[in-house]
Amino acid sequence: MSIKILDVSKHQPNINYKEVSKAIDGVILRCGLTYWGRQNMGIDSCFEKHYAGFKAVGCPVGAYYYSCADSIQMAKKEADMCLSILQDKQFELPIYYDVENNERQGNLSKQMLTDIVDTFCSTIEKQGYFVGYYSSTDWLQRKLDTKYLSKKYTLWKADYRSNYDKKINCDMHQYTSNGNIIGINGRVDLSNCYVDFPTIIKKNGLNGFCEKSHLQNFSVNASKGDIGKFENLAKKLEIYEYVIK
Repeated sequence: MSIKILDVSKHQPNINYKEVSKAIDGVILRCGLTYWGRQNMGIDSCFEKHYAGFKAVGCPVGAYYYSCADSIQMAKKEADMCLSILQDKQFELPIYYDVENNERQGNLSKQMLTDIVDTFCSTIEKQGYFVGYYSSTDWLQRKLDTKYLSKKYTLWKADYRSNYDKKINCDMHQYTSNGNIIGINGRVDLSNCYVDFPTIIKKNGLNGFCEKSHLQNFSVNASKGDIGKFENLAKKLEIYEYVIK
């Protein structure tokens, strides 16, 4: 079973939210980005508009931040920027860190780029968000310690090939950048998601659905197969009790 997820940014400025919501199960919005030249950070110019539009029609929403960090210090700045954008909003889907910028990150060592992702994700997670990372199969194989990161964070993998690599397990697979959705002009990115994130996120008071001070009171209702994946998140959020169905 999978659900259809769309991702959009300022490159899709005009969206008929009601029509689009009929064809998808959720949307990931670009909330912000770092420009690789001077590494200036900014909010996606359509984020607020898209957030309000999709929320108004009841479509589950997540967010991603496009990274150009080439140091731990820059990853921390990006995390702080991302948190400032997410403040006072609710997201039914995870918050993702988009790592694919060749100009700033292409020549980094695997250890450095892994540390950058870990720094950003852990910073966001500590503030009560369900966090993940996004990259292509090529980078997941060559540029990142994917095995290490995926033990801690959910993975959104980009691979557009018909016979794509299935050895790298992921919770969401972006399978095309050439999709077509009624209500948006032009081609769009589409993904298949294999996890019921809205239920997990809402049940555990993440992503703005509960005051941070209340997180320690939550229990996780999960199947045995979910426990390994979310165990680390639960520990970090001080969720002490597991109820195994």
